[in-house]
Amino acid sequence: MNATEINLLLVEDSRLDARLIEERLRLASPGSVLVRHAMTLAEGLGQVAAHRPDCILLDLHLPDGVGVENVEAMLEAADGTTLVVMTGLNDESTAIAALKLGAQEYLLKDQYDGPSLMRVLRHAIERNRLVRELDAQREEQYFHASHDVLTGLANRQLFDEQATQAVRSASRGAHEMAFCYIDLDGFKPVNDLHGHAVGDAALIEVAKVLQAVVRDSDHVARLGGDEFAVILADFGPGESARERANRVADRIINQIAAIEQVSGEPVQIGASLGISVFPGHGRSVEKLIVNADMAMYAAKRTGRGRVVIYSDQMRGLPGSAADDDVLNLERAITSQEFAPYFQPIFASDGCRVEGVEALIRWRGDEACGQQSTKELIDVARRERVLDRIETQMITLAVRQFSQWDRDGIAPGFLALNISAQSLSNERVITALRRAMDVEGLPGHRLCVEIEPISQSDLAAVALATRSLRAWGVHATLQLWDADISIAELASYQTGTVKLRRPLVEALLADSADSRRRVAEAVIAVATTLGRAVDLCGIESDDEAQALIGRGFTRLQGNWRQAAVSAPQFRLWLEKNGSHVALSHSA
Repeated sequence: MNATEINLLLVEDSRLDARLIEERLRLASPGSVLVRHAMTLAEGLGQVAAHRPDCILLDLHLPDGVGVENVEAMLEAADGTTLVVMTGLNDESTAIAALKLGAQEYLLKDQYDGPSLMRVLRHAIERNRLVRELDAQREEQYFHASHDVLTGLANRQLFDEQATQAVRSASRGAHEMAFCYIDLDGFKPVNDLHGHAVGDAALIEVAKVLQAVVRDSDHVARLGGDEFAVILADFGPGESARERANRVADRIINQIAAIEQVSGEPVQIGASLGISVFPGHGRSVEKLIVNADMAMYAAKRTGRGRVVIYSDQMRGLPGSAADDDVLNLERAITSQEFAPYFQPIFASDGCRVEGVEALIRWRGDEACGQQSTKELIDVARRERVLDRIETQMITLAVRQFSQWDRDGIAPGFLALNISAQSLSNERVITALRRAMDVEGLPGHRLCVEIEPISQSDLAAVALATRSLRAWGVHATLQLWDADISIAELASYQTGTVKLRRPLVEALLADSADSRRRVAEAVIAVATTLGRAVDLCGIESDDEAQALIGRGFTRLQGNWRQAAVSAPQFRLWLEKNGSHVALSHSA
């Protein structure tokens, strides 16, 4: 449509009424409306396809269609074109029903003049344009919220929804479906040798392979990093889910292995796949995904580049989550069996207490002892419940720290470990904000510690980190190794870099040791970028003495105090206060 002309399709079975409408429009705005006339619904539908009008003026009572049936048929054919309906004085309720279906306006016959009709048409066209723009924005926002930024595949959130729907459909229809869990082989060397830009390009090529080997009714997702998943829900006559999953998996492995060059650089990558089938390997989404994950780890152990279908013999193998772990984990979340353990953080002199870090611990069964944080996080991540655990941990840790603050014994700040997976989850960020508000804890008393993620996933947590900074919360980037470029380090909007135990060991190595030189290079880059550098993982007074005075902002480790429960840490605070002598080992 241009500023001076409306291309109008008038669908009206009365020639007299049609001529009257055309004449009124001509007199009201000469030359601004081009009218095409159709006598029947069928003829009108044909005109829509042939001429794509700017607006359709539709009579609700036609020889071949009546009422809302006309509206439904025209809206389907018009594909977003503005629709205004006309009806008699005694049928206004039908016109209102048409508005609910998607028409922009309605007119009562013989109740309008030319200028009024022109205003209705123009307003309806503009209103429809705005509605379509809003719909397009919503669709774009939904796409960005539900799809991976790099590859355009479904993200984990959408995958969860698709998986739930697929299992429900299979259960109702008493038919099979399959999950394929895919982990790339040899992807890290691509990043190490060629940089993350080539790594990202390789992930895009893998995504294209996955999309090409499945059917339109199947689903493909990137779960994060170099992990992907496929839901197979469409099977031909006599085709079993196991057979089709095997064929698809073989094609995936062969086609990914055939990727030999990306962005002009030679690459060598592969894939390991695990498969689980509904209902034989589970009747819930959680069970099927866990079992496909176990099968994938089994494929890794058998030499990579393999396909493994889940079997009960995999339970308890390294890298798999046993049923008891799964049940214990769900029970622990429901019963709130998680507790924050606390470890002091010292100033650069190794004596003055500046903060405290909260670490997740699972009390579990007393007879079984406490699971390590790493074991807990591995199981929780596979079970896709880490955000629920971290939400509980945040609430308890902030509550406990605030109580110590009210009692006058709290250190300066509380550090919280939050995974990137959880940081991008609105529920976790909301829980943190709520805990701060309930306890009245200002943002500058909190620090959130995160670990590096792939550059393609960085955008997913950017919004959350911006919110944290707006609340005054500090952020720290934790590094376990030196595998990070200057550009990557700069891309994390954190004020501090914390070096964990492997890098601490490197700094303690002989000056000629290459590991020490690499670790010192990371420190130099961080310092150049204006980042403070903390150390975590110091095990003895001798190590502390060797590291103090080398420019680190804070020190942390078991040489002072291992992470302990809240009651134990309170006793430690009451005994030691804000200062611990360097010669004293707690």
